[in-house]
Order: sequence, then C-alpha cells, then structure tokens
Amino acid sequence: MALVADSKANHLAADLLALQATTAYGRHSGLVEAAGQAAEPRATVIALAQVLAGYEAAMDRTAWRNPRAASTRYLTFLAGHGYTLSQVEERARLA
Repeated sequence: MALVADSKANHLAADLLALQATTAYGRHSGLVEAAGQAAEPRATVIALAQVLAGYEAAMDRTAWRNPRAASTRYLTFLAGHGYTLSQVEERARLA
C-alpha cells in the first residue's frame, strides 16, 4: 500500500497518464476521477501507472550501489517491455 500511497508517486502517475498538472499538496485528485470514469481496460492502465510510479518514486540516485530486490524487479520489468536501461540502471538490475 505504501508504494502507491506516496504523494510523489501519485503525482508521477498523474504525469505518466498526462493528467492536468496541479500545484496542490498531497495526492493528485485527478487520478481518482480518471479511474472512476474509465472503462475497465483504461482503469487497468491507470492502476499499472500507479504501481510503476510507486517503484520509480521509491528509487533514489544511489540505488545502483545498494540495489534492493524491488528495484531489480522493477528494472527487469522495464527492460522486458522494451525500455533501454542506462548503464547505471543495468548495473543495478544485475547486482
């Protein structure tokens, strides 16, 4: 739950989904509205964006030094879906 509850992840998910930017503090209310109005396939994409944004927000610039299992899974998932990892990301994924 903490993975998707983080406000940084919440705003990142909204950005990934091209929802209108907000300067409000805390959670981006547009995600709830978008999910509530979405058909099932789009709602699935919104949920995936929230999870991926949670992983992204949880990684920091030093993740390659002390990679965690979650970071490795996330980077492996991205690479498996065609994202070209940077040298540092690849190093973290293989550590």
